[in-house]
Amino acid sequence: MSLRQARRARKKKKSQSSEEKRHFRHNVPKKGGNKERFERIKLEQLDSFNSLLAYLRIRPDEWDAVIVGDGSGTSWNKEAGFASVLIQKGEFERKLFYGAANCGTNNIAEMMAVFWPLLYLSNAGAGIASTGYRVHVVSDSEYVVNGLSAADPIHDRQLNANRELWLAIHAVKRKGLKLFSHHIRRDTLDLNKLSHDVANLARVSQIKLCKDIDWDINKANPS
Repeated sequence: MSLRQARRARKKKKSQSSEEKRHFRHNVPKKGGNKERFERIKLEQLDSFNSLLAYLRIRPDEWDAVIVGDGSGTSWNKEAGFASVLIQKGEFERKLFYGAANCGTNNIAEMMAVFWPLLYLSNAGAGIASTGYRVHVVSDSEYVVNGLSAADPIHDRQLNANRELWLAIHAVKRKGLKLFSHHIRRDTLDLNKLSHDVANLARVSQIKLCKDIDWDINKANPS
């Protein structure tokens, strides 16, 4: 091989390496020998729960539960819905949560998708273990991910809006739940798509419910 050909080969190899960095995000732990080797995984390859854990770099001994949720809403003048899927280590079946309100913002709906399964875990005594109960929350909402990462929910200025609900979410830590948040792009994960669709159905159900109510609140026990 001539010097010119060698230079071209090195340049091509360097270009391929840069291309990999653009297309791949996280390392996937793969045991081999005495050292851990890593292979790349694409965001488009999240076709299983194990691939999700690998993409988020969550090792098998670093999680007890995973919550994937989504919310649907606009403003306090419109209906809102939420949905989430809870996956617990050692549990055979996954648990789906969903609900709706006749009014609520999108951020509140996104928060409820997290709060409801956390409330379930808290009341089920999941955090009683001496090591705590590690809950990883996966959301396409940066608002939720950043809020869960807040060190001081009482005084953090970014949580001024909806602080009451933020305090309720962070209160589960007092029962031993350890919260970890991860952001993922919308429509890249089937569990997120499912939560999105169910949240929309829940919101639409409120629209129908409100239309079906045939009495006027202003006529009930008038002033």
